[in-house]
Amino acid sequence: MKFISYKKAVLPDLIVEDILKLIKDGQLVPGEKLPSERELATQMQVGRPTVRSALRALASMNVIDIRPGSGAYVSSLSAASLVEHLEFVYFLDPASISQLYEARRAIELAAIALAAERITDDELAEMESCLEKMALADAESRHSDAYALDRAFHKIIATASRNPLLAQFVNVVAELVSVEYRKKIMRMRGTVTTPTNDHQVILNALKQRDPEAAQAAMLVHLAHSEEGHRNLAANGGADT
Repeated sequence: MKFISYKKAVLPDLIVEDILKLIKDGQLVPGEKLPSERELATQMQVGRPTVRSALRALASMNVIDIRPGSGAYVSSLSAASLVEHLEFVYFLDPASISQLYEARRAIELAAIALAAERITDDELAEMESCLEKMALADAESRHSDAYALDRAFHKIIATASRNPLLAQFVNVVAELVSVEYRKKIMRMRGTVTTPTNDHQVILNALKQRDPEAAQAAMLVHLAHSEEGHRNLAANGGADT
């Protein structure tokens, strides 16, 4: 592989772009070790501090792992790890919250319309079981269990769309809000309809194999979720 030679002082962002391009082109693969800071600085004709800043930026994006005493390695590049660092952005910033739910509506409404036509009886039974357990966990304030069951419920819908790419999009977008933030939203949802009730309406529509009713139910659920998200952000993320 060949790194670009920078003959003038540049921002670390340009080095980041170069390394990302090498990964995209397959010249750097998950698990591969990068050249040392000294080697990169020599190849790119920049100072080591500039290289160090670029590597730190890539590490914050979970694109590389910096191992003390060993060096920098390309990470697993899993979708979940790559979006992990964005969770604070999509939690605190009102504009980003709007963008997040615009994306969720676009993706999840498409997924559930397909799921309504393609879901199996076994998947419906699995959703029913999730819902029963979720109601119990909710009543007992077991927020971790309620969260896991909530995610499982939505994952079944995504899988039932029978479109693997769409299902992956649903899962990636879901990762933009961390587990802890979701648990906090659950704790303060006294001002909104509980997810358990929303999910029951969604399940009923899927049982009827009605795409329009399923989309309408999902739209209401996402509106309630966004309300809880905004309320939590307005309170600075503190538990209530």
